[in-house]
Amino acid sequence: MKPGELLRIRFAFGVLGLVPVFLAGWLGWLQVVQAGTILRKNGEPLPLIAKTADRQGWRAEMVPAPRGTITDRSGVTLAADRATYEVRARITVPLACRRDLTRFRPWVKRIVDGFALSLVADPDMPGRDRAHKKHVKRLERVVARAWSLDELPSEGVWPKAHSQVAEFLVSSGIDRLMVIDALRGWDGNKLYPTIRLDFLHSYRRVYPERKLTHGIVGHCNSFEVKQPGGGFALETFGMCGLESFVALEPREGTLRRYLADGKRRSYFVAPVHKAVDVVKMQSTLDIELQRIAMHELTTMCEAGMRNNPKKKA
Repeated sequence: MKPGELLRIRFAFGVLGLVPVFLAGWLGWLQVVQAGTILRKNGEPLPLIAKTADRQGWRAEMVPAPRGTITDRSGVTLAADRATYEVRARITVPLACRRDLTRFRPWVKRIVDGFALSLVADPDMPGRDRAHKKHVKRLERVVARAWSLDELPSEGVWPKAHSQVAEFLVSSGIDRLMVIDALRGWDGNKLYPTIRLDFLHSYRRVYPERKLTHGIVGHCNSFEVKQPGGGFALETFGMCGLESFVALEPREGTLRRYLADGKRRSYFVAPVHKAVDVVKMQSTLDIELQRIAMHELTTMCEAGMRNNPKKKA
C-alpha cells in the first residue's frame, strides 16, 4: 500500500471516529450543561424528557356519553345520537405582525377565509358558496371583537397594552368529518404555528321518522342559550315520551387517547377508556303500521274534504 493511500484511509477513519465523539459531546451539552432543556423559538425552555416526547405524540379527547338508541319492534332506528363538535380557537399574534402592523390585517383575513373554507369543506354540503360568505362575515365580526381591531392602529408596532391573544368560537354543531379534518389541519399548522384549536365533542339527537313518531318518542330539542357570564350552553327542552325514560339519561363521559403525526393529524385512535355500553331501547311501536295508518288517515281526510267543500272553506 502506498503512503498516500494509507494517509487517506487514516483520515477517513479519523473523520468517522469523530462522529460519535461529536454526538456524545452534543448529548452532554444538552443533558448536563443545559440541564435537559432546549430553547424554543419564542425563548421558552423545552425540557428534554420522556414526557415531552410523549406529550408531542399523544393527544387526548373527552368523549361524552351518548343518550342511546330507540328502535321500533323490528329494529328500525327512531332516535339516535349524531356526533358533533364545537371548535374554539386561541390565536396569538406572530412576532412579524407585532413588529409591522401593516402585515397584521392581511394575516387575519387569510385566517378568516381559511376557516370559512374549512367549514364548507364537504362537497356534498348544499349551498356551499352562500354558506362560505355567511361564515366569512360572521368570523370577521368575531375576530374584530376578539382583537378589538377598531382600537388597533393600521401601522407601526403592536401596542404594549393591547392583547396579543384572541379566543373565539369558530363554529358549533359540526357533524361532517371532512369539515373536522379540514379544521384539524389548522391546529399546529407550520404556516400558522400560533393557532391552536380545541375540539369539544358532543352529540345531537336525530329522528329519522320524526313525523311518524311525534308525541310517542318524545323528541328532544336542544338550543344554545346565552349565559350571564358570557358564552353559550346547550340546553334541552321538550323531553317527554320514550326520551324521558331514566335509561336514556346521559351518564358520565370518558377519555380517549390517540396518536398524532407531525401535522397533529390523528392516525391511531385508542379504545375509549372505561367506555359505557350504549343503551338500545326497543319499543313495541311498528313504524310500518304507523306509516300505513298515516297514509289511510290522510286519504280519508282528503276524500272528506272533496265531498264536503263547504267544510273545507
